[in-house]
Parts: sequence; C-alpha cells; structure tokens
Amino acid sequence: MGDFGELLQEGIRAFEAHPVAFWGLMAGMVAALVGVLAIGSLWLLLRLVRGLRAQNEQLERASQDIAEAVMMRTGDLAQLQNDHLRDLRQNVSQHLTQLQRGVGELQGMASGWSELQRTLGNVKRRGAWGEAQLEQLLGDFLAPDQYDLQLALRAGSQERVDAALRLRSAEGATFHLPIDSKFPLEDYLRLLAARERGDGAAEAQATRQLAARVRGEARRIASKYIAPPETTDFGVLFVPTESLYAEIARIPDLLSSLHQESSVTLAGPANLGALLSSIRLGLRAVALQERAGELWQQLGLLQTDTDQLIGQLERARRQLGAATRSLERAEAFAGAVQHRLAQADPLQEPPTAPAPDIADREAARSPELPPTETRRAEPPEQRAEGAA
Repeated sequence: MGDFGELLQEGIRAFEAHPVAFWGLMAGMVAALVGVLAIGSLWLLLRLVRGLRAQNEQLERASQDIAEAVMMRTGDLAQLQNDHLRDLRQNVSQHLTQLQRGVGELQGMASGWSELQRTLGNVKRRGAWGEAQLEQLLGDFLAPDQYDLQLALRAGSQERVDAALRLRSAEGATFHLPIDSKFPLEDYLRLLAARERGDGAAEAQATRQLAARVRGEARRIASKYIAPPETTDFGVLFVPTESLYAEIARIPDLLSSLHQESSVTLAGPANLGALLSSIRLGLRAVALQERAGELWQQLGLLQTDTDQLIGQLERARRQLGAATRSLERAEAFAGAVQHRLAQADPLQEPPTAPAPDIADREAARSPELPPTETRRAEPPEQRAEGAA
C-alpha cells in the first residue's frame, strides 16, 4: 500500500509538472489498450465464427441424416402401406370369391335339400332312394352275376324282393339270400322331434311305434321272401341310413326279437358292407374249390395222355431194338462174306485168324435195354404220404 501511494503521488506530480505529456501518454496507453481489446475481440469473434460454422455444418449433416431417415422411413411406410393395401385387396377379393362360391353352394344345397324333401316326402320315391342305396352297395362289393334285383323268390308269386344274393350249396345247388330295403322315415322323425322338445312320454310312444313298424316289416319279409330251399332260412332288412339303424339298434331286445320271431337280420350301410365282404370271400372260396376240381380232372387227363405217350415210346424202342439187331446180323453176314471172298482170292495172302462165323457175330451184339417203367399220377394226399 505504501509503494502504491508513492507511485500515485509521483504520477500526480508528473501530471502537474508535464500535463501535456501525461495526457499523451494516457492517450497512447488507452489506444494500446483499445488495440489489445480489439485484437482479443477479433480473435474471440473468429473462434465464435468457426464454432458457429462447425455447429452449422453439424446441423446441416444432422438435418440431411434426419431428412434421409425421414425419406427412408416415409418410403418404408409407403411401401408397407402399399403392400398392406395390396394384401388387403387380395384378401378381400379372395373372401368375395369364396363368399360367391359359398353362396352358390348354399343355393345348390338349398335346391338339393328341396329335392331331397320332395323325394323323402313321397313314399314311393323314398323307397326308390333306399333301393338305389342298396344297389350301389351291392355293386361296390359283388360282381353283377352274384346278385339279382327285383327277383320273385316264391313260385307263382308276384312279390319281388329288392335284391337277392346268389349262393351255392356244397352239392352245387343255387339258392338266394333275400335283402329288402325299408325306410320308416315318419316314425323316425316323430321320435327325433319328441326328443328335441324334451317330451319323454312322446319319445317313448314314438320309440314303440318305430319298433312296431320294424317288426311288421320283418314279418312281411319272412312271409314273402323266405322260402327254403330256394332261399336261405333268414332274410336281411336293410335301412339306408346309419342314423336310422343306430336308433333302431338302441331299442332294447328289438334285434334279437327280429331274429327269433321272423328270422330277419337288421342291417345298415356299414354292417351290410361287412356282410357282403364276407359273402364275397365265401363265394371266392367256392369258386377256388370248383377250379381245383377242374384242374384235378385236367391233371387226370394229362396223366392218361402221358401213359399213352410212354406206351408209344416203349413200342418205338422195341421196334428200334429189332431194327438194330437186324442191322447187326446183316453187318456180321457181310463181314463173313467179305472174309470168304478174301480167302478165295489167289493173289492175296491168307489171313492168320479164322473168319468169324455169323452165329458168333450175332452172339457179340449189344444186349437189349430193359423196358421203361411207367408210373401213373397219384393224388396230392398219396404223394405227400409217400414223401413222408
């Protein structure tokens, strides 16, 4: 503080002694200070400008990146929206096509249902539909020559069964298995309607009516179409729908009573197919047995022909042996004649060994082969016993 006070006093004294110089010095100092401040400000301004320029460039790059990202995102959104719209149009088009197809199918089903209602509402048409179902099943499992349609089974009767299977007994006699189609639709519909209403009494009454209807149809089949030995001792009552068969089969003791009282078996489409399949196997086994008998007859004829051929070969062998012996005798005789001629030739030396006699040459011929044994064909059972 003392030094500063002294400097201040010296400055005051200098100001008082030389005021003009003092103010000039002050002016120079102020000018220098202003120049220093101007240079510093300019430097700061340049740094500020550079910083702002760098920030501006960063902002421009960021703006470009943001713009590119926005454009890419906008393009992706537009592409996604276009794809979504295209898929939506395709889905809508497919759904409309399916809807139109479904409407067409519903119209077809409606017309078919109306036709089915008209068919099932008429008793004669309903019976024809059941017969068509039966005929289709028979055609699927059997050959056309294994069954008959609309056949009169009783002599002098005009009653014709819907179908009759051709069967054969062990003796070869032909008889038939009658199959008749029935469709008690009214009783079945009454039963279903009572069950849907939850009316137990009406359901029980409809069940009794359905059972009575089935028993009546079974008795008619037994009286019209079962006539042994032209037919089997039982018949088949065919119902053309599985639901109706299941409903009848649910009635207690009905199936057994049909078999015991009327000798009639109830069948739906499924178990009738199984019955026809087993019958087809049986018919095939019978055909195989008949074919085996025919083959055995052919084998017997072939054995007879073989025996005749063996006899002819034996006769030919004997004739060939006789011809061979004649040739040997002729050869021996020619050799003896040749030897005697050689002895009679005076220009040729006589042989040292005597000429063989004709009888000796005949004794040296080949022995006769024994005759071939013949063997007749034996049945397969005897051949198997001999092999054992």
